[in-house]
Amino acid sequence: MYRVPLFHDESLTSYCSRLAAANVKTAPDFCLDMGIRFQDVIQATDFAVKRLAEIGDLPIESIQRAAIGKKGDSWIVGGEAINNKFYVRTQLRICPRCFEEDARAVDRMPGVRHYMRRSWSLQFVRTCPHHNCALNDFGRSPLHAIRCHDFIDSLMASDIGPGFGQVRPRALSGFERFSLDRLEGIRRHGGTLDSMPLERAGYLCEVLGIALLYGNNTDQAAVDEDQLWHAGEKGYQYLSRGRDGLRDALDVFHGRLELNKSDFGGGKLYGRFYKILWDQRDPVWDQIKRDIHDYAFAVLPLSQTANVFGTSKKASHISETELRTQFGLRPSHLRKMAVALGMLDAASAKSGAVPKDVARKVAEILADSLLAKKAAGVLGITYPKFAKYRRAGFFDPVIVPGNGVTLSERFSKRALEAFLESIHPAVGSPVAEGLKPINVAAKLARCRDSDVLKLVHDKKLKRVGWDDGKVGLEAVLVDPEEVLALDQPHEAEDPSLDEVGEILNVGSDAARSLCGSGYLPCYNGKNRYNQATQYVRHSDIEAFRAEYISLSEMVFEFSDRFGELQSAINTKRIRPSIPKASKHPNFYRRSEIEALMNAIA
Repeated sequence: MYRVPLFHDESLTSYCSRLAAANVKTAPDFCLDMGIRFQDVIQATDFAVKRLAEIGDLPIESIQRAAIGKKGDSWIVGGEAINNKFYVRTQLRICPRCFEEDARAVDRMPGVRHYMRRSWSLQFVRTCPHHNCALNDFGRSPLHAIRCHDFIDSLMASDIGPGFGQVRPRALSGFERFSLDRLEGIRRHGGTLDSMPLERAGYLCEVLGIALLYGNNTDQAAVDEDQLWHAGEKGYQYLSRGRDGLRDALDVFHGRLELNKSDFGGGKLYGRFYKILWDQRDPVWDQIKRDIHDYAFAVLPLSQTANVFGTSKKASHISETELRTQFGLRPSHLRKMAVALGMLDAASAKSGAVPKDVARKVAEILADSLLAKKAAGVLGITYPKFAKYRRAGFFDPVIVPGNGVTLSERFSKRALEAFLESIHPAVGSPVAEGLKPINVAAKLARCRDSDVLKLVHDKKLKRVGWDDGKVGLEAVLVDPEEVLALDQPHEAEDPSLDEVGEILNVGSDAARSLCGSGYLPCYNGKNRYNQATQYVRHSDIEAFRAEYISLSEMVFEFSDRFGELQSAINTKRIRPSIPKASKHPNFYRRSEIEALMNAIA
């Protein structure tokens, strides 16, 4: 009987086929002659392994190394259980350079010089690691069951030809090196891949790479072998870096989709890649699923109704359904208010996910807000009188038009009630002789109602009464003589509020608003026509300008760098120290703006 050598990277069925051919037999017939079945060789039973070692006069260890066992639907190769769809033993995949070398090996018996390498059956390997050229795939063996594992017989039946296909140079990819290492029991390719069985890790690399390279919904059946080679490498490049690499890959998916809803699920986000993972029930996939779940809810505007391998109570955003059920608000109305308040980008006015904290804050503001007519009712005055107080700088609204949103001003009910409480006498002061309502006192003192109200609010009047028979500001009583005595003669050089508006380049209404809000101190005086007028001291103007700066002033002071400055303000999210109101613009703290200018200089 003729014997043949067993090569270190040869499969056991290839060796058995060559041994049979050397003795002019097919593998099934040769095995029967030797008292074993070829099926037992294919499945590497203990008896077949031992018998082939005896027949071939080889160490049992070398035969065991070449053996490929069977467990369910998987082949056992190098300690790895690989499903038969990823390890196709009857497929003739050949390196043309290897076969050229085999043909030139004159020390081997003619007809049995070629042998099947164990790695060629692994679908994740498409390149020869020795010759850096692509494997040529000649399809499945044309022989029937059992005989299709007879390598030498299959080669002759396939009529492959002497050249064994075209030589296509290509470097071995990192993904293929990973696959070959695993057949040798080597784990050195990152925690994510090393923790998974080869068949799962390899499949994960390929399906991820397909989605990244060819689109979220591309089916594996739609790509060819060369595309799969690129896909496997692409997936490996990300996954070999562990959890950080997986997150970078997920960011590619995230960048492809405009999230205008917060209840998108994993299928919408990740396409076929997600659906394939969803169908996997083996616990080995659970960690990958958890990592995707955790990262999606950490970085995407998802709500508790979104499902990415499950929902999450840690979701940062809220869905339209939740907006309606939890807050009783139309989503479009809440978005509009959030944009006006500067809590959402203007692009989100009509659609887009809403952060939970924004929805909660806007709902709280809306629950407390009143339109101007109702606000006037809380204060016990008419709407025209309320409007005059507003122009004088009292009662700043909590919601104003802005950021591209048109709406009516809204006022805080709590703030209005707190204002009334603040001017109510600490000790009950009954209606006394000489005390008059605000409007009457203002006429007698030849000043405005708002001037009197400011004196009351600033606690500058000693005699303040309260008429319990009336409501709100109509109940306030003051002494006209005391009001008249407190009118301060203004210094000739002090500017009026109209002039202050020009000095600050914001307009007179804005100056009054700043004065009424307490940001800019002012005092009451008489102009040359003996009319009540409000003035601001030069020292107070200089102090204000040293502390604050508006965008219009930035244009003047930093004209050549204003574009960069405005971009830096948006990027760094510098918040105005005096938020924009209906009558005055945003004012920023000057020290912050100057520090920003120094940083970008």
